[in-house]
Amino acid sequence: MPGLIILKRGDTLLRTCAYTVDGAAVDLTTIAIRSEVRDSAGALLAALTVTKLTQSGATLGKFTIAAAYAITELWPIGTYVFDIEYTAADGTRLSTDNVNLSVVNDITK
Repeated sequence: MPGLIILKRGDTLLRTCAYTVDGAAVDLTTIAIRSEVRDSAGALLAALTVTKLTQSGATLGKFTIAAAYAITELWPIGTYVFDIEYTAADGTRLSTDNVNLSVVNDITK
């Protein structure tokens, strides 16, 4: 995932992600995934919706993170940050690097 995502306020935020270890896709069946968008002070802007894709074949290790347009249209213009947190069944927790999310004004309304 890029270090910066630009989102027009009021557009749907939807990204397909893949969880891999050493280049190999990881079966997400028993792994919990969370993602939150926060401002620079750490205040929660939104919890993103995480949906695991079918965990076989080409979609093994893949999932989506999303926020509906009805949610993003309420977000103030600005730069925010999110990460993705994975928690395995044994309690092991790992998080991605932070990703910056720049919410910009939508021209077509």
